Amino acid sequence: MQQFISFLLFFLGISQITSGQKKENALLLTKYKIIHIYDTTNRDKPGEEVMQLLISKLGSEFSSYDFEIEYANYHKARWEEIGADGTIHRGSNYPPNYMNKSRMIQYNFTNPAKSYSVYNLVYQLYFGYDFELPRIEWKISDDTTRINDILCQKATAFVKGRKYDVWFAPSLPFSTGPWKLHGLPGLILEAADEKKEVQFKFISIQNISHQERMIQLPPKTIQTTKEKFDALMTAAKQNPWILGKFVGMTDQMAEQFLKDNAEMIAKQKLSNMKQKSVNINNPIELTEK
Repeated sequence: MQQFISFLLFFLGISQITSGQKKENALLLTKYKIIHIYDTTNRDKPGEEVMQLLISKLGSEFSSYDFEIEYANYHKARWEEIGADGTIHRGSNYPPNYMNKSRMIQYNFTNPAKSYSVYNLVYQLYFGYDFELPRIEWKISDDTTRINDILCQKATAFVKGRKYDVWFAPSLPFSTGPWKLHGLPGLILEAADEKKEVQFKFISIQNISHQERMIQLPPKTIQTTKEKFDALMTAAKQNPWILGKFVGMTDQMAEQFLKDNAEMIAKQKLSNMKQKSVNINNPIELTEK
């Protein structure tokens, strides 16, 4: 086991991400519902998730709002679940659909220009890799509409293999939007590809400048490459407990966790066996460009 961990650490080339970015207070919080047809043979059951975009003058952070809420419930449950004998059974209460939410966080900074995908492992541990945002050649039309009483203008472009129609708000001077959509003279409030297989529906926008929510990479994020990150996720699926080693979990601690939560784990395994795995034949990104 220890040899495997040592190999994994060496394989990943562990280091902390040093983006050179200063933390900055978020000004706006925009929420979207993403509707994505993962499986083209089952179009009546698309995936849906509420996402959030934190926006500042120098950057943005895009992540799952649903996961943030579910994790808050999980974190509360794992500390408050007390057995009949008075002992705390950590991790024994998982909220519904907790494991089905996105744990990826996307950071885009403008000074200097740098983007990161960061995976929230939940153990107060993050893995990340940097990437380049696509260069998007938008065609801005004269068409306008109002979304939540905000005047928006239409733009069209090919992004990652899909043709998107988006609505952006010139009155909100932030050249960003959900996911990897960016580069317009105003915040993107809605977007959909021409086949309606990927849609970002506007939910709300809120001024949060008074909340002191900082946009910054999580401290001690472990930096790797996209290829090595994918390899790590494959290894984690085969043995999820292996990731606990990165935060100092001993074999004894892992064994105790399994013992304390045997009933919950058995139920989860049974549930997984009954559920059909999600067939993803239609990823959001169809090309690298």
